[in-house]
Amino acid sequence: MNMKMKALAAALALTAAGTANAGIDGFGTGNGELFFSIRDNVNLTSYVLDMNVSMNAWDQNANQSWMADATLNGFLGAGSGDYSWAVQGGDSTGAGDVGGLRYLTTTATVPTMEATIETEKNLGLVGWNNMDTSYLIGANAKLDGAPGSVPGTLGNSATFVTGESGYFDNGMDVWGNNSPMNAASAGIGGSQSFFYVTNTGSTVAFLTKNKPVDAIQQAGTFTLTANGDLNYVATPIPAAVWLLGSAMVGLVGVARRREDDQVIAA
Repeated sequence: MNMKMKALAAALALTAAGTANAGIDGFGTGNGELFFSIRDNVNLTSYVLDMNVSMNAWDQNANQSWMADATLNGFLGAGSGDYSWAVQGGDSTGAGDVGGLRYLTTTATVPTMEATIETEKNLGLVGWNNMDTSYLIGANAKLDGAPGSVPGTLGNSATFVTGESGYFDNGMDVWGNNSPMNAASAGIGGSQSFFYVTNTGSTVAFLTKNKPVDAIQQAGTFTLTANGDLNYVATPIPAAVWLLGSAMVGLVGVARRREDDQVIAA
């Protein structure tokens, strides 16, 4: 299957998944889901989308797309044009990593951003969990799966106004005021890098020492298009790398043939 077909399959799968969801899985589940948030900085309104991709299912090497739905189209149609947006997700239970915390987050596309994130300390990373309690619970109240809701009637996206618990305020840009970088550092038409952030060291070190976190930049970038579509494009491996790999394979083949010839001659 070529890359275009893989991207199409991912988009179709995500569209289908959106019809049978139970809200955004929070960080405390051990396998939180990714969510897309955008804020109108003038009107002080926001929109959130359950992207239906869990931390464990995230594939940094696959092109993926989330098409703008009617709710987002309405939000942008009534908007000011001044927006900030982010893609985020997390696990605060300890599943999957020694010491316990792992997060995925967008931020500005600059060469030093990985080093900037790593100025965060292990204990400070605990505060990133504030996103789960101060934002996702409020957001889920308007999404399918909310207590008392009828499945399929609320959808997997919603809008909020300032003051509501699901409103994406400036503090959420910096993970509940606990991050050294801004996760929502782009507007419409902008692109952002994506990072996987975890604590470092053993559980004991995590709890007792002020060690820096580990940040790993993902292979691609997220872009929010003018019509509201959210695209993740994995950076392709340069042709020169493929050519180098092919050349190495060829050299190995030549060496093996020479060894075989020597054995026969003996």
